[in-house]
Amino acid sequence: MVTRSRLTEGLSRLFDRASLIAHGGDQQQDAARAALEAGRVMEARSLARALAERMPDSPSVLSLWAEAADACGLDEEALAVLGRLAGCVPWRHDVWIAIARGTGSPLDPTVQEALIRATESADPGVRRDASFCLVDSDLSQGMPHRGLRWLQRVPRHVSQPDPEWTQRQAECLLAMGRRRQAESVADTLPARAGDGRQSLLMARLRHGRDGASAESLKHALRAHLLGESDAEELLLQWVVACDDEPAVAKVRAVIEEQGLTDSVRWKAAFALLAGDEATAGAQMLAAARGGDEAAARSLLSWAAVRGDWDVVDQLAESQALSSSARGLASLAQRARQQPVAVLDEVATLRRGGMQKWCDAAVRLAVEQLIPPRATAQWHVLLERMGRVYEGAADEAVSRELEALVATDRLQLRVAVIGEFSVGKTTLMNAWLGAEVGPVGIKPTTAYATWLAYAPDDYVRIDLTTGPSRVLPHAELRACLAKLDDNASVSRVSIYSHKHELQHLLLLDTPGFNAGKTEHEERAWQAVDEADIVIWVSDATAPLKDSERRVLEAIGQRGIPVQLVLNKVDRLAADERDSVLHYVRTKADKLGTRLIGPPFGMSARDALREKLQLAADDDLDDASSSGWCDWREFVRVELVARATLHVERAMRRRAAALAMRLGAAASDAKPADRSPEAFALQTFASRCRSEGHEMACQLLDALGIAMNALRDDLEPLRHLSPDGIPADATNYVIGRSLARVHPVLCQHFIEGAGAAQEQARSAARPLFYGLIVAAAASSPTPLTASRLLVPLTAAITEIGSQLQGRIPDAGANLDSAAYELDCVVRSLMAPLEVLEQEPDESTA
Repeated sequence: MVTRSRLTEGLSRLFDRASLIAHGGDQQQDAARAALEAGRVMEARSLARALAERMPDSPSVLSLWAEAADACGLDEEALAVLGRLAGCVPWRHDVWIAIARGTGSPLDPTVQEALIRATESADPGVRRDASFCLVDSDLSQGMPHRGLRWLQRVPRHVSQPDPEWTQRQAECLLAMGRRRQAESVADTLPARAGDGRQSLLMARLRHGRDGASAESLKHALRAHLLGESDAEELLLQWVVACDDEPAVAKVRAVIEEQGLTDSVRWKAAFALLAGDEATAGAQMLAAARGGDEAAARSLLSWAAVRGDWDVVDQLAESQALSSSARGLASLAQRARQQPVAVLDEVATLRRGGMQKWCDAAVRLAVEQLIPPRATAQWHVLLERMGRVYEGAADEAVSRELEALVATDRLQLRVAVIGEFSVGKTTLMNAWLGAEVGPVGIKPTTAYATWLAYAPDDYVRIDLTTGPSRVLPHAELRACLAKLDDNASVSRVSIYSHKHELQHLLLLDTPGFNAGKTEHEERAWQAVDEADIVIWVSDATAPLKDSERRVLEAIGQRGIPVQLVLNKVDRLAADERDSVLHYVRTKADKLGTRLIGPPFGMSARDALREKLQLAADDDLDDASSSGWCDWREFVRVELVARATLHVERAMRRRAAALAMRLGAAASDAKPADRSPEAFALQTFASRCRSEGHEMACQLLDALGIAMNALRDDLEPLRHLSPDGIPADATNYVIGRSLARVHPVLCQHFIEGAGAAQEQARSAARPLFYGLIVAAAASSPTPLTASRLLVPLTAAITEIGSQLQGRIPDAGANLDSAAYELDCVVRSLMAPLEVLEQEPDESTA
């Protein structure tokens, strides 16, 4: 509570002593005031209270009693007396301000309404005090955006320091999640060691930036000792997160000195610090069920951080929580059922004391979209990523996101890559059991060759000029030889009826060392399109430096790789094991994610053996070509685990895009606003502050329209001796709308600048209703005098509506960056159920 001597003096001057003298109370009042000034506060309270029994409606007596009760520390009594005083002098703004300061926040609707009226006072001091009270109320209710708008109405000299105004600005920015801006503003505050509110702000800033640091502890302890109620909650969070034993001992000593060690919340905090989460949770839950709201809120916060949703569900129905806290608890329940709706909701709530809880709700909602034990809800997730921060990325990222949304995820995409002439195409031919793809001693695969499933075998050649060609497998080589040395071929698609291809798409690529830049570019394009990569290496010269560089680059992309050593038929029997051992040793040091251990084979021998068999026959395990290892790899990794590989690839690509979107959101400057937003802010402020002047200007501009309306209605006057007949009301309204409404809207939005569309959408319905009501209320045509008052009110209302539409760039950016960070974390988490070994029946 604050002293009210100024209030008492003002009311004493306003209400003379005549009434007091009439009741014989003037001497008693003087005695009470003298006792109060001498520090005998209990004597002053007794005298003022006794006098109030004789004069219960005297403002000066009630103000004296309130001041004496305040001096005695009887806050509740002082507030009760101030309530009686407000009933006697409801027009006195200083009384309502005193009530607001004594009540704390949030404010009673009656008090808040009185303070809003006080912000229109002619007294700058009253406007300032009332606005500060409203800011504090909004901060306590988690509405810092509205608090900032009240700050804009505080009278101040911009060139002169104003610590109270700056303090609240920093608090609002911090509550909105705009930490960097809040720190920048707080740095301009002069240090005030005895200001608990400033110490609490600095503690929150340091704690949010440095965690449980010594600097944050110093400020938090100071704020706590200076009586800031919210400092205890910050200290609790600090203790739980701290691993500095001397610092914790310091906090424990302060808590013991204040006699708070028996508090359930502090017992639970120290239990958590000791690692006994079960005891801490049980203590907090018991206290919450017993009606301890502070314990319930702390438990709610800690449960959110730990992800203990069973406790959250119990608290959601607890009467120990306020309705707003129960609403926050219900976020967890709804996040599991309607994750996207909750993400939209917390984007507007993530501020102040709700930030930690909203962050937990975001994590839970994202987990529903990206479950660790199943495939993600890709359609919903990608759409969400696309609109969570529109415009954050450049056009390239937008195209990548659109391509990812449109990707067919029914089949696994496998790129067969390697250097030139290692046998990639021969391997594809061996799988087909026919010499389909061209091979030779020069780089022939200068285009992408896709191997896909179809009921019948055929080939499709896409050309850069001219129509595509469709032909049998056997004619592919001859056709390609005629097509200008393959210069006009953009893509070759080989379709086969092999059943494994129902799950796969294989891509044969140009060699990395073919000596042509376009070949290498197409090879890298194939890598980026692939879900997994099969790297084919020559067993006679495996993992050369050039190969290792490419494999390391693939590893940086996060794409899993299977190493296959081809041409093992050129090695002696005793050399094969040593080469495989060498490759496996080197592969472990590449930093590349390997699907399985490398294996060797001879694609040429396998193709030769297959050509000697029927087309649909496969080689048996006795084959010397090593084909059995390839067949087992295809069966186990490519077919049975296709769902896992596809899911991993989707998560990898989506995580990369989310990181780029999140970085764009984090790097964007919250202060940067579009011209439309700036114009909207300017026009909304003008409507709210200059509504009467704007209405007068509009009515002056309506002169021609008013004259035209009068001419339209003139014939109706001759139909009735009393003027326009009553049954012509609809006609009058129609003509009034036709003549006045479009002109009024047009003149109004001319001052909105770049915000004309938003101004028009807000003004049209209000002006429509205004004209209808005015035209229907009188049988005479509209006049400026009849429109002035309602038009002024309508313009003020439009200003309020437009003020609510002003985007808060900082809050939106921070919320988007945090959500995208949660998306990345969930996408990068390992899959569990899909990691299980495949069932034999699925092969």
